[in-house]
Amino acid sequence: MLKQMNKFLLSCFKKVYLAVPLVGLGSSVILYFLRSTSYPTFFIITLVAWISSDFCISIFVGGGGGIGQIPLLGSKSQYKGLVFLAFFIGIFLVSVFVNLLATGLTQILANFLSNPLVCIFIGVFLSLLVFADLQVKYYNRGKSR
Repeated sequence: MLKQMNKFLLSCFKKVYLAVPLVGLGSSVILYFLRSTSYPTFFIITLVAWISSDFCISIFVGGGGGIGQIPLLGSKSQYKGLVFLAFFIGIFLVSVFVNLLATGLTQILANFLSNPLVCIFIGVFLSLLVFADLQVKYYNRGKSR
């Protein structure tokens, strides 16, 4: 029985359209059962911070293969010192943004995590965000945009 279940789960995780909702539902169950602790808020804030930092840093620094670019200045390669400065400014601004976002999310989530449907929505939504981040960061790399 356990072997059949493992085989079924493995087949589900081969297909992204099944894996994303399954991970979302699994995380929503965890969020719901840990709702009386601070772990769900910490988990949600960490995921949102990771994804928003990935997005925001890509505004300030880009490139690859030894070439540093600052998208705000165009697609021309930049000196390492300028790329470092843009990266540092990006990290600073992202940390301020994520801190404000985390403060707001903590206050909002405290009221809603007791509802199982809200937990399901949050879990699936976070799973979709992580998938979108993975898609943009790794699978679309090297493709013309």
